[in-house]
Amino acid sequence: MIKALHVTLMVGVRGEDKQPGVIRDRPNWIGSNDPATARFVPPPHNELAALLEDWERFICETPPLPPLVACALLHYQFETLHPFLDGNGRLGRLLIILFLVQEGHLPVALLYLSTYFEQHKQEYYTALQSVRERGAADMWLQYFLGAVTIQANDAVLRSERLIDLGEKYRRQLAGSRGRAHELIDALLAAPFITTQAVVKRLNISTTGAGNMLRQLEAEGILRPTRRIPGRSYRWVAHEVMDVLRSDRADGG
Repeated sequence: MIKALHVTLMVGVRGEDKQPGVIRDRPNWIGSNDPATARFVPPPHNELAALLEDWERFICETPPLPPLVACALLHYQFETLHPFLDGNGRLGRLLIILFLVQEGHLPVALLYLSTYFEQHKQEYYTALQSVRERGAADMWLQYFLGAVTIQANDAVLRSERLIDLGEKYRRQLAGSRGRAHELIDALLAAPFITTQAVVKRLNISTTGAGNMLRQLEAEGILRPTRRIPGRSYRWVAHEVMDVLRSDRADGG
């Protein structure tokens, strides 16, 4: 499973030339081009098979730990193994969400820790290294659980802002004819949309879908994006994107 996830994650992005889905067959190190000055040197490649088997056993036979503690430990261990030549950080962060969803603690992928890890990168590395060097798991757990708390509160605030936007759009379209209001929920879930996506979602003609998108553009709900040659025109719900991309959930 982990190999297939890695292949999917690395398609068309940085590192796709570094053997996606293949467990590394040579050493690697983190933070320097020289292993003598690297911040961390992961286990030798010839030990990875046994170490990954132990890691997978932990996931499948999770001990009686609070779920977030188990999640923190599986992330720490994966990043310590660093089993691929590239993309280990991206995959390790994705595994946090997949584990919580699989175990029934999240209904959908609503918790994003990547932003917090990126904003507090040095603390992240220091907390991981404290376990590797001194066995100070408490330092890593405090960092991880603090990140979860902050990002969970952030997700709630952003959700509330999106709900408010949805209500605003519904009021805005209340007096108009047509079915444009039926796209509001779709835009709140995924702010980029194409004519063909509207055709498929509402089972209408291409002309009807185009008219609907132009109506939403006229209402200020959508903006056209720069067209990529060979691809369909796309529109973006820019206010939704502002909510998703703002540094702070309260819009500040």
